[in-house]
Amino acid sequence: RGAELVGEVVQYEDTYRLCYIRGPEGILIGLAQELGQQTSR
Repeated sequence: RGAELVGEVVQYEDTYRLCYIRGPEGILIGLAQELGQQTSR
């Protein structure tokens, strides 16, 4: 069993992309991805 998306992926202003997933055994996990310019190294 893998994780399932709960609801939808939303964007907060131009700063974060947020979502919740439900993993094995019913655990609920909130994920946030910071948005912005990526710099190459």
